[in-house]
Amino acid sequence: MGVDHITYHPPSGRPRNVAPEAVREEILPVADDLSIAGEHHWTPVKLCGWLRDYRGLDLPYPTLVR
Repeated sequence: MGVDHITYHPPSGRPRNVAPEAVREEILPVADDLSIAGEHHWTPVKLCGWLRDYRGLDLPYPTLVR
């Protein structure tokens, strides 16, 4: 593609719903330590609902699973 291939192109697709910092601070601690949420077992659906209800994150299920 020559010189045209070297130029900047914005990333394709939609922007992320959740910033990487929010994932590290809000999601991973709860997913790793269930006692924070007072739970004994997580399913992706249950974790997604808990994050919506208690942390106020607008996080779609497919995004959480990815």
